[in-house]
Amino acid sequence: MKNSTVSAFLVIILLLAWDGKAQEMRKIDSLRNSLARTTDPKVKVWTLLELSHQYFLKDFSKSMEYAKKASAHAMESGFNLEYVQAMLQITDLYLTNSDYSLALEYAYKAKEMAENIKAYKEEASSLDAIGSVYEDFGDNDKSSELYFQCLAVYEKLGDKWGIAHTKSRIGVLFYKDKNYSHALLYFNQSLKMLREIRDSVSISGTMTSIALVYIDLHDNDQAFRFLNEAYTIAKNVHDVRREYLASKNLGSLYMKLNLYNEAKQYFQTALDICTTLNNYLRVARCQINFSELYLKIKDHAESMRYAGLALDGGLKFGFPDINYEASKLLQQNYIELKDSSKAYQYALIGDHWKDSLNARENKKTLTKLELQYQYEKKDSANKIRQQRKDFFIILILIILGAGLIITFLFWTRQKIKMKNSLLTKQALEKELDYKNKELVLNVMSVMKKNELMADICTKLLKMEKEAANEETKNMIRQISSYLQKNQEEEILKEFSLRFKDVHNDFYNKLLDKFPGLTPSDLRLCAFLRLNMSSKEIAELTGQRIATLENARYRLRQKLNITNSDVNLVTFLSQF
Repeated sequence: MKNSTVSAFLVIILLLAWDGKAQEMRKIDSLRNSLARTTDPKVKVWTLLELSHQYFLKDFSKSMEYAKKASAHAMESGFNLEYVQAMLQITDLYLTNSDYSLALEYAYKAKEMAENIKAYKEEASSLDAIGSVYEDFGDNDKSSELYFQCLAVYEKLGDKWGIAHTKSRIGVLFYKDKNYSHALLYFNQSLKMLREIRDSVSISGTMTSIALVYIDLHDNDQAFRFLNEAYTIAKNVHDVRREYLASKNLGSLYMKLNLYNEAKQYFQTALDICTTLNNYLRVARCQINFSELYLKIKDHAESMRYAGLALDGGLKFGFPDINYEASKLLQQNYIELKDSSKAYQYALIGDHWKDSLNARENKKTLTKLELQYQYEKKDSANKIRQQRKDFFIILILIILGAGLIITFLFWTRQKIKMKNSLLTKQALEKELDYKNKELVLNVMSVMKKNELMADICTKLLKMEKEAANEETKNMIRQISSYLQKNQEEEILKEFSLRFKDVHNDFYNKLLDKFPGLTPSDLRLCAFLRLNMSSKEIAELTGQRIATLENARYRLRQKLNITNSDVNLVTFLSQF
């Protein structure tokens, strides 16, 4: 009854796996049809990337083919973000294939491009990939440094999935270092965040990791609790890869507790999943598990059968570690069966594969050192390039700063100069205004004096009329004439001297432009420059107003402003 229940359970597992595989094939066909129909270059790139993801663990060559096509189309179309994502996909493929040199090459390409286009999420992914390479090399210090850089980027972005994923990565490093308290701390932080975002697939993987810690701590109850929950979640979301991990670890735990029937059941589930996925390495590992189990219960025939199957697979697909483990199991079986010849034969085979593993480890160490050298060389080159870039930026900033300071100083100097010029101009205008006022006052004084002299002349004329003696009349007439003539000459002479003192270039400028002006015209121009009216000029010069008006008209003709609306006084103020 029990065997029939197990068989039915296995049939259900196989049917679910087959249905899942059929769904995957339908999705791949749909993507291929979409790729054939689309003319949109961006859609084409995304479809190629999705096809690469679909083939990721099924067919390395097809997955790589689609990833490289996506990379080429993205570069050709100038889709920088998609190009980075294609580089990351290629990196993951090389990582899965343990081709660390090419994995690092593409990871660094992706990192450099991501930094240039400020694609921070993709930059974090590239850091994660580089960290994975160093983790596989056993360089936990370097990988932890990169993972913490990656975590800082995700925290800055507020990307909960990225934070949870990276904390789980860090937890694995602490687990490998047997720092179980820190491992559980990071795993639990990751699990809490994954539950917040309801990522069931990742929850299952993290729970499996937590269970492994409890297995090492010999807390079997906690280990079973987390493994069973991880297994249930993976089964419910049809994630066969995490279902495999949980079932394989459950089998190992049951075997450790000598519960062999339960161990067989979970080992068989793991084996069926790997067979369905055509994952030959994991198939061989499951066969190793079965061989160990049957060896423990002394079923040598079954133990050797599974060890032989594992050895065949290891030889066919090139898994030296499987070959070594299978050989040692066959050797142990023959030792217990007291067949020393066969035991010795498989001991030699085991030693051969052990030497091969050692050689591979040595090669891996050399590759690690080479990659570390290349990384340090590239890192040094990047630092030098960054220093040069920083130097040029600082130099440009200094030049700009100096330019701004010089511009500011020049502007300040010009402002001071303009201010000084303005002050000088204001001072000159003030001085000119003062002198004009002084000149006007002087003219007014002369006019008063002229009025006084005119009054004296009038009185002399009156005395002339009243004088009885002809000789007296002649003398009075001569005195009056002299006074009038002397008064006019003195007034005009004094006015000309004072005007030239205030407006020294006025006459020269006028004569340069209008050389036909007479001394009388120049005097009239001077009176008008002082904004004197015809009446005031008449009083000063003793001319009639009508005569002055005629003189003004002739002056306008000489100045070529007869038909203009320009005011004569305004025109003369320009000189």
